[in-house]
Amino acid sequence: MKKDNIKSDVSTKNHAILGTFEGECADSNITNLNGLDITREVWETVFASDDYKKGIELGHYIGFLGHPEDPGCQDFEHACIVMTDGWIDDSGKVYGKFNLVDTPVGQIVKKFIDAGVTFGISVRGAGDIVNNSVDPETFVFRGFDIVTFPAFPESIPTFAEIAASSDVEKQKKYKAICAAVDNGLDSLNTIQSVEIIQSCFAKQSDQYKKLDQRKKDLEGVESSVDLTGDRVNGLTDLYLSASEELKILKEENARLRKVLASKSSKSVRKMHTIQRIMSSQMEDISDENSSLKNQIKVVKSENLKYKRKIEASRQIISTKDSKISELSDIVASSKEEIESLSAELDSKESIISSQSSDIKSKEKIIASTTEDLRNKESELSDLQATLDETVRKSSEVESSVSNFDEQVNELNEEITAAYALIEDYQNAYAVLYANAIGVNLSEVSGSVTASTTVSELKKIIGGNTIRESRGKNPKPIDLPQSNNSLITL
Repeated sequence: MKKDNIKSDVSTKNHAILGTFEGECADSNITNLNGLDITREVWETVFASDDYKKGIELGHYIGFLGHPEDPGCQDFEHACIVMTDGWIDDSGKVYGKFNLVDTPVGQIVKKFIDAGVTFGISVRGAGDIVNNSVDPETFVFRGFDIVTFPAFPESIPTFAEIAASSDVEKQKKYKAICAAVDNGLDSLNTIQSVEIIQSCFAKQSDQYKKLDQRKKDLEGVESSVDLTGDRVNGLTDLYLSASEELKILKEENARLRKVLASKSSKSVRKMHTIQRIMSSQMEDISDENSSLKNQIKVVKSENLKYKRKIEASRQIISTKDSKISELSDIVASSKEEIESLSAELDSKESIISSQSSDIKSKEKIIASTTEDLRNKESELSDLQATLDETVRKSSEVESSVSNFDEQVNELNEEITAAYALIEDYQNAYAVLYANAIGVNLSEVSGSVTASTTVSELKKIIGGNTIRESRGKNPKPIDLPQSNNSLITL
């Protein structure tokens, strides 16, 4: 419902007006397509302000075709409408009235309307935005502009033309009226009759100028013509014309009411559907939120455990760092010892090098002796195999036949003989090996027994050799490998 609105003095009777716009301009209940909320409080603050009332009275709310970059633009060369009224109804929708002015841009708008374009209306102003909502305390209202894609989709006011249209039929009627004025101009004998006809034309038209000239010609001329009848007829024609227009408007209003009722019903159904969807989504979000809270608790607990592990690791690392420091000192000390040993080794290598020639000559003697030793070792290996076989058979006989004591004794005698033979070979091998490497066998014979193995015998003789040659630093001798089994049992 329209409340306490202030009307502009810019009247549609002024023939600089091409037509009027009237209808919805904004909706305080919804977020517009720019993502902004212009609440009821904003509009009530605007319409109640003294600046708005004064601006409407003086016609200062001038609008453009499309929004200018500056909300306070004063470049009225490109303006086309003037706001004459505005209000907000009980439902929260904002309505307004506007005159389409006969400017170059206004003519462009009119031509587009005649071509079938339906323009929308969009608010222009500036102010602070708080949580996507316009702050009513800082909002500065500067009017509305003509646009093709309004931020509020339903902001499409109805246009009613006043001046001649580009419609072909209306142009014919208008031309016929112009011709009648031109032909009957001289028959107008009073200024009052000229003004009545002149009020039907725009100031820019040729007919208006001709009638203005006729009015000047009649100045000072008294007329006794009674125009009462003409005025009554004219008013009657105007009433009939207005009645016909009112009938058309009522039919259009009824049609629009049906459309509005249908859209309202659809909107209500959509709102219910949206509410159900939002309710379901809120429940899902609530469940998901609870799940996320539980996950956060688990993560915090795990995070605390990891922090403790990290702290323990840091302590271990600190301990290891101290050990590494100690090891580094040891390594440094070891490097010094190695360098000292390396120097000593270099001096010994020089001595070994000087004695290498003597060793080579001895190696030749050892090589020839080694071949004989290998032959002896082969014979010893055969005897060892025979001995092993004999022992095995003896064990089998002893375990299987306990009453063959006589045979066992014979076998024992054979074994004893074999031991004696092996000991002879061992002594011979020791003599050969000692002669080969230049060792006095009498010096080591006390440590050789019947159970001494070939490998032990080599070590004993070889060790004695090393002791005798210790002062000369001889090169180590590679002794031939042989069976390390016992020579005797």
